[in-house]
Amino acid sequence: MSNIKDILGCTGSETRILRSNVNNKNARSRFVALVFTDPDAVKFGDSYTYSGGGSAVTVDAKNVAKVLRDMAFKGAAHFFGNPTISGRKGKPTEVMTSKARGTQVETKPTGEVNEKAEFDFEHFFLNIKFFNDLRENSRGRDVFMFTDATVQILRANEHQPIFKEIGHVIEDDIQKSIEGSFAVVWTGLRGELEPFQGVNLADLDASSLKYTFADATGLTNLTLVAGCEGECKKYNRTAAGAIGITRAIKEAAGGCGAYSLYYNCNDALPATITGTVDAATGAVSITVLPAGTHKFTVAYENEVGIWGSHCFTVVATA
Repeated sequence: MSNIKDILGCTGSETRILRSNVNNKNARSRFVALVFTDPDAVKFGDSYTYSGGGSAVTVDAKNVAKVLRDMAFKGAAHFFGNPTISGRKGKPTEVMTSKARGTQVETKPTGEVNEKAEFDFEHFFLNIKFFNDLRENSRGRDVFMFTDATVQILRANEHQPIFKEIGHVIEDDIQKSIEGSFAVVWTGLRGELEPFQGVNLADLDASSLKYTFADATGLTNLTLVAGCEGECKKYNRTAAGAIGITRAIKEAAGGCGAYSLYYNCNDALPATITGTVDAATGAVSITVLPAGTHKFTVAYENEVGIWGSHCFTVVATA
């Protein structure tokens, strides 16, 4: 009889029980959000302080989406929120040895894989300038790919992601809006990307990725009309002459963000009105305003497309 040692067949590696998710539902089969940052701008274990102040947090899977949101308001991350984007990924292509050797019947996997993820973006047509820059692949980007409960991270230096298949189609269908798509490919030297659990789905929401505005300050020659607290606050011009008002954004400003001033919703100021907004502070000064009721809109947008606006109405009796 053979010795037991001859049939053990030990491989020298530890065999572990496969994980099962008994406390939560499995992640849903779709990427629901996507974020681009500069290489290594955010890493698990880093210390991060939110714009509102308070104690620093240690970045992990549970708060990384919130950290990336905060960075987007600062102009340091491109944030494709839920539900503006949807993504998918097929099975990886395994990198094989160059040839079979010895008694091997065929080439074998090396452990490396080539992967590809594809994304459809609702607002592609409005952002063609950004995507033209993306297709040049001229600078590295870290890529955070979110399902409803997990995040997988592509590192520019490790995975060297390449963006391709970028574009949109205008169909002969008046019932459809113009959308676009793009893909990213990469090599995983140690296999597929590990998913990190614990993402808070609410932190991926696109609808709250907008600037909000503080209460008005610096009122000059304006009196708020009580009871008119609708979408646009209403003011009476106190006397003939120039008026002024300032409402600054509450969130952290991007380094290249700026305020702009419009008449009504998005029209240029008419020739009969002379006014400006300080691009850095949001202070509005209107020096020439004829009699009548006038609506103005002030917008703020940063360098990664996060924006917000507020409006106000001025009643000038003379």
